[in-house]
Amino acid sequence: MTNDGKQKKAGKKFRVNNSIFRILTKTAPSAIFICQDEKFCYINPAMEAITGYSKKELCTMNFWDIAHPDFWSFVKEAGLARHRDVRMPFRYEANILTKSAHERWIDVSLTSIHFRGRPAVLAMALDITERKQTEKALMESEERYRAIVEDQTELICRFTPTGTITFANNAFCRYFTKNQYCLEGKNFYALIPVDEFERVIKHIISLNWKNSLTTYECRVLAPNGEIRWHRWSNRALFDSKKRLIEYQAVGMDITDRKKAEEELRALALLDELTGLYNRRGFFTLVEQELKIANRLKKEMLLLYLDVDDLKLINDTFGHHAGDIALIDISYILKETFRESDIIARIGGDEFTVLAIQTDDTNTEILHTRLQDNIKSYNANGKKRFRISLSMGIVSYHPESPRQIPDLLREADTLMYAQKQKKMEYLNP
Repeated sequence: MTNDGKQKKAGKKFRVNNSIFRILTKTAPSAIFICQDEKFCYINPAMEAITGYSKKELCTMNFWDIAHPDFWSFVKEAGLARHRDVRMPFRYEANILTKSAHERWIDVSLTSIHFRGRPAVLAMALDITERKQTEKALMESEERYRAIVEDQTELICRFTPTGTITFANNAFCRYFTKNQYCLEGKNFYALIPVDEFERVIKHIISLNWKNSLTTYECRVLAPNGEIRWHRWSNRALFDSKKRLIEYQAVGMDITDRKKAEEELRALALLDELTGLYNRRGFFTLVEQELKIANRLKKEMLLLYLDVDDLKLINDTFGHHAGDIALIDISYILKETFRESDIIARIGGDEFTVLAIQTDDTNTEILHTRLQDNIKSYNANGKKRFRISLSMGIVSYHPESPRQIPDLLREADTLMYAQKQKKMEYLNP
């Protein structure tokens, strides 16, 4: 083939390739442009759409003119270096200003080429503004969450299934006289005395996808070697495939409350028959619990319960059967409520409970749980009588504190209304 033939063939191939390039760039969703001698010399439609400038306008501008002022130097240096074929980062993210002065983020890839016989830079840019906005929102959300957690007076930490601490808030660090960097990587389980270890582990490993929260009280080894009482709420955290990632623990020192409980026992403020707190014990302990709730801004629930037809049980089967019914009710209440809740018998057939309100202790859940336990007891069929309770529940809000006697009166009214409905249903 002659030289003329080769040149014609090469020219034809170039025109075909150039035609394909223009078709591809014209329909591409990404911005594609070529810079030569510091100017834009080729612009595809997507580049016009992203910047808001027309092709004619862009071709009169330096390639760094569209960059945000914070990125002028970097964009200029990266573009010129690529133009000289210097090994600079071939991909970067930059902020640009559109013709209407709106900020947009682009992900830019650069490569050195020859265009019309001279060195040039070919670039492709993806609009990543939405992704950047999402990242910023997530970062701000995380910062707000961290600020909330750090400001809590409760002890908060996260740890892996093997116990390695991955996060501890300021209150946790102050309590254990360590900074966050010293605590992270340490083992959460090392804080638990040996004789409490098995019980605590049992609580934690019982958590699963459906039952992800547990609350318990245990002794903890303080840095000074003192054994302190804590109340912990542990939550298991799972990924989208229901695989356990880590645990979050929220704890508070309840040593003073435990000492108060011991003093109550010493003062014989427990109900002799059931072992629950009696009226005086309930009011003494609740006063301290409400102080904690007000300080931590925790909502609480107060339940007032009355045994249905206790007189009928006494008259039919004798007072001994009535005592057994009261003892069995105390067992049902202990099974229904958490160890940390305050349960008391404040009258002959009257009981009351003060519980911290959480996701798993709202009014409906507690009512259902109690009724299920009563049904289970009655279904057992081992006793000659059946147990039934009427109940009233009221909420306590720290933002608008009320006295316990007022709450008891309101709960008593609700309980009586429920009892009346039962009587009307049974005796229409």
